[in-house]
Amino acid sequence: RTKALVLDNIVREFEGLDGLTAGDLRLSRRWKDYLQPRDPRLPDPIGSWRALDQVLPPPGERGRD
Repeated sequence: RTKALVLDNIVREFEGLDGLTAGDLRLSRRWKDYLQPRDPRLPDPIGSWRALDQVLPPPGERGRD
């Protein structure tokens, strides 16, 4: 019940979890303290692979793979 309540609060504040990489659903009173926002300049870690190709250099230019 607590996790569902916390998740509902998070989704209301961050629609679709946009802008977050992690959080903790166990703490009904301190859930905001455990949210980890994502730097808006970085690609969404669960986004499309195609979107990552637009921000990463080609494999030969990345150095050691």
